[in-house]
Amino acid sequence: MGKKLYITLGSPPVNAVLMAAKAFNIHLDLHELDFSKQENYSEWYLKINPTSTVPALDDEGFIVWDSHSILVYLQEKYGKDTDLYPKDLKEKLKILQFLNFDCGMLFRRMGDCLRPIFYDDQKNFDPKTLERAKSSYIILERILKQDKFVAGAYLSIADISVFATMIAQNAFMPIDEQEFPCLKKWYSHLKSFDFYGAALEGEVALKNGLRIKLEDY
Repeated sequence: MGKKLYITLGSPPVNAVLMAAKAFNIHLDLHELDFSKQENYSEWYLKINPTSTVPALDDEGFIVWDSHSILVYLQEKYGKDTDLYPKDLKEKLKILQFLNFDCGMLFRRMGDCLRPIFYDDQKNFDPKTLERAKSSYIILERILKQDKFVAGAYLSIADISVFATMIAQNAFMPIDEQEFPCLKKWYSHLKSFDFYGAALEGEVALKNGLRIKLEDY
């Protein structure tokens, strides 16, 4: 049966899983859902993922949804030869802390900016949501002044997850190197890894979709 990943291009959580899979050298069979036709709400997909979101992983009948859970699952089962998710409990908890931080704050604030543009036909970004999204840069700058990577001295799946969110946010709020030098350095460093190539198609799709939405007015 193989490992099937349900996706839509441009989704930051999908990009996170695609980059992790490339880092772990895992082959995934991609199944793209057509959100314009609400395929993610189809009866067959809701049986796979009752939240209707992407990504969702079907690993020979074992289902995992939520990108952060998928990252941990892929690392634990297939990425044992990498150091992206260490075995030490304290180091592991630091990574889980940042996965939750991405899910609970970074991704939510970024999504609050994009969702009205893509789904509510809003003409412009809301200044208040932009301000909240910019605060993510402020927090990450503070964190990256202390460490080379978000969870410490070494690259981890937390970096991949946060990076996927920042790719999307950078599309409409470019990271200012003068204001956020540590964040910009980290972002450029993450782009130098081979796994970034797995997110390029999604990044282009997001930028093109955003451009089309904004040019409609």
